[in-house]
Amino acid sequence: MRVVPSAALAEAWQARQSRTQVAVTLTLRSRTETEVLPTVPVQVRVAPTELSRFDISIPEEDRFLHDVTVRGPSTAIERMRNDPTLRPVAVIALTFEELERGLTAKDALILFPPGLEGLEATADDVNVSLSITRRAVPAPPGEPEGQ
Repeated sequence: MRVVPSAALAEAWQARQSRTQVAVTLTLRSRTETEVLPTVPVQVRVAPTELSRFDISIPEEDRFLHDVTVRGPSTAIERMRNDPTLRPVAVIALTFEELERGLTAKDALILFPPGLEGLEATADDVNVSLSITRRAVPAPPGEPEGQ
């Protein structure tokens, strides 16, 4: 097979054909991109049965993760940039045992909505402070409080 360079290539590179075989190296443009999100909101996930039994609060300074770096396919990054509903959230999932112990801090897991598979997120500090208190159990109807 004979390889004939285009006129533009021949002028720019002064290409010459001197063998019967040619080795060609192609460099693909990266299809991976990086985006730094200034903030990602923190959400708490607990079983519905625990919602009425515990008060959970997060200090103001820990309600967002800061400078979250998202890396992945450029098409997914572009979708995330253009649609605010496709932004990640930082989730603190609390088990019954963690609630009972009154856990004071836990690392958040950064999750993406469906359709953004292949994206990864990192942040320097994912540890979120928590305040967990058990609510007072109300007295059954007809009995005085505290009995």
